[in-house]
Amino acid sequence: MNFSPTALLVVLATTAASAQVAVEFPADTERQGTVSVLDEVEERFEQLAHTAIGLDVAAYMLFFDADLFVGLNADGTVIRSAQEFAVIYRRGVAQIERYAALDFVKLKLVEISPDLVLLANEYVAKVRLRSGETVAAKGGGTQVWSKATGEWLLVSVSSSNPD
Repeated sequence: MNFSPTALLVVLATTAASAQVAVEFPADTERQGTVSVLDEVEERFEQLAHTAIGLDVAAYMLFFDADLFVGLNADGTVIRSAQEFAVIYRRGVAQIERYAALDFVKLKLVEISPDLVLLANEYVAKVRLRSGETVAAKGGGTQVWSKATGEWLLVSVSSSNPD
């Protein structure tokens, strides 16, 4: 296989390259906090996921706070900036021809404050790589959304994969 597993996991966990691919969200999302705040963040998460299926790195990175971002890879390494994340994400996206499926099977949002929300998700995905190979993956991710700048942006993501 000619791709970095870490790069592919970052692409999958934080969020498929065909407009025909439906992103599935659970009907029973767990929510804890103010309805209007959680509605805003859930909408941003859905926008992020739909942007991901287009594999447009520049559009995807518009959801990140360029000044405050820090993250954690599934392998335990720290991502020190949005720019570093973009490099890893771009490497993963470059290996993907298209997504066959991206389903979020669990989703939980917790409001920490009116400007800070945690979002945890579990996903299953299937992608076709440029090599022609089809890869299935499952895992989870945690996102920290902040409205410190007046717009909901990601200030942190972490990912995990059971494999």
